[in-house]
Amino acid sequence: MFRIPAILFLLIILLTPLAAQSPWTPGTYYARGVQVTYQGVTYSCLQSHTAIVSWEPVSTPALWQVVNPRGTQCTSVPGAPRNLAASGTTSTGTTLSWTASTVSTGCNVSSYTVYRNGAAIGTATGTSFAVTGLAPSTSYQFTVSATDAAGVSTQSTAVTEIPEIAFRIDVFLRWRGRQGARIQLLPLGAGAKQQIFDDPAWLGVATRLVRAF
Repeated sequence: MFRIPAILFLLIILLTPLAAQSPWTPGTYYARGVQVTYQGVTYSCLQSHTAIVSWEPVSTPALWQVVNPRGTQCTSVPGAPRNLAASGTTSTGTTLSWTASTVSTGCNVSSYTVYRNGAAIGTATGTSFAVTGLAPSTSYQFTVSATDAAGVSTQSTAVTEIPEIAFRIDVFLRWRGRQGARIQLLPLGAGAKQQIFDDPAWLGVATRLVRAF
């Protein structure tokens, strides 16, 4: 019976390229131990499940774990992002920005995950993220983590933001039996705009709060 020498068998194992992993795809069933790629990083499935949008490997550490494919030199997770801040806040959104995470030699941050009140809401490849869908006069806490080939960092120091209440006030000026003129006011965070139309012959003024939104 023909036998492969042990040294030849070892060489075959070492020189055989790793099988390419399939990209992570929503709607696909993944069994425990299956490997996928997402945003250039390889992940191993920790629990069997059917993938859905919002369960991306980068944001669900309970389902996926970053693995080190053969040949990688990255063995350390990134440092936590620093200096997280919110700016341009309106009644429905804000923009987050932060300082890039520090990484070890041979490592690169592949993505940042943004969390709102502890739940992941999206990822970014840069150091900013536009948050939408917020409710006025509601407190939100945001944090960010970084991912490289070795894993996910701890989350950044949290920043708390409360979207402003936007409002509009219509002012009607009455003159010569007609009414018109509107003053539109917006909060400072949205740009503090005023639109005023006037007529020197106005006879009276009536104001009313039209709506809050």
